[in-house]
Amino acid sequence: MIKDSPHFTSELDGPIREVHRALRGILPPTAMTAGDDELLAHVVDDLDWLYRLANEAIIAERGPRMTWPGTITDEEDFPPLIVMTVDMDEGTLSDPAGADCLTRWSSDDVDWRDTAPAQAALAYKRETRWDTPPDQAGVWIIAASPYKLNGETFRGNLVGFAVFHDRDDDGEYESLAHIWTAAAWRRRGIGGRLIRAARDLMPIKSVEEPITNNGQALLGSVARDLLQTE
Repeated sequence: MIKDSPHFTSELDGPIREVHRALRGILPPTAMTAGDDELLAHVVDDLDWLYRLANEAIIAERGPRMTWPGTITDEEDFPPLIVMTVDMDEGTLSDPAGADCLTRWSSDDVDWRDTAPAQAALAYKRETRWDTPPDQAGVWIIAASPYKLNGETFRGNLVGFAVFHDRDDDGEYESLAHIWTAAAWRRRGIGGRLIRAARDLMPIKSVEEPITNNGQALLGSVARDLLQTE
């Protein structure tokens, strides 16, 4: 192979390798990637999947980015956390913000897999190693943390969710199926806040198994009655 081929050399060689190193730095040390001395073409080959894996790691740590409608009356009242209820079954439990988000999250123009709830659900699936992630069903209680307000649109991260189902089709959502908080947002009371928000709306009576160790600890702290079996 000709040594002056772009496979070997490029004016972008330095920046390409720098980006490659930066993406590798987000991943676990065990990740198999091209080394610093590899052929430039091999380094470039890595970039797409390195970006995907790095993005998955960022979502697991910070929560997926999202936008949602809202306003504030005073900059000093900028909310650190906003809890929304989104009825994915398209019933009557969505709050106004949640109903608007539901339209955008599940419209014909948006693939569910590209939405913030779906990305958070995948992060939860990878962490728990369940076979499938939560899907576009049930009532979702979502915790979002904004960092910016553009007009009447918040920009921030989906930092936690809990999913509830009506398994016996009696019109009451009584079963907690899933709960997750992004890693960087744990030990801040978000899981408890999600459960309390749900119990203010719905007669939650049970938790679906299996229950993770983290889930067991959370419920033991804020909803011990849900762990009691008959």
